[in-house]
Amino acid sequence: KFDRKGRVIKYKRILKNTSRNCQGGKTPWNTWISCEENGNEGQCWETDPFGKFKPRKTKLGGSGGNFEAVAIDDRDMYDLKFFVTNDKSNGEIRRFTPDSSVLWNAMENKEPLSILTSPGKIEYLILEPMEDSQKCGTYYWTDSIEAGQKSAFE
Repeated sequence: KFDRKGRVIKYKRILKNTSRNCQGGKTPWNTWISCEENGNEGQCWETDPFGKFKPRKTKLGGSGGNFEAVAIDDRDMYDLKFFVTNDKSNGEIRRFTPDSSVLWNAMENKEPLSILTSPGKIEYLILEPMEDSQKCGTYYWTDSIEAGQKSAFE
């Protein structure tokens, strides 16, 4: 809690048993994704700052990593995209797209809390610079984490 001047007047821990949590990101439904930077065991956890539900491991972290931050493209709530950075030299950028049926049900029933724990597609960013320029090029998404890591390293 904060007072009128923005000073902290009360707080409580909302996430336990994690290690090296970094940044994260706010969801459109006012939960917080906490990114854990813990080698191959790090995950992305959805937490509730208001204490209505317990933290839950999301699909964003997949099989683990050194996660730094989350950004969400919520221009269309029926076509949400979640972007996660992995903080290491070959740290891929991943995109999670929830299954359309999950999104539709969550939006229609005004129950978005199942979105990040339900099936979806994880893809990895590939950057292809033009031969003569490090500033111009193209990009695409792949389902190969190895290709995403290679692209991030180069």
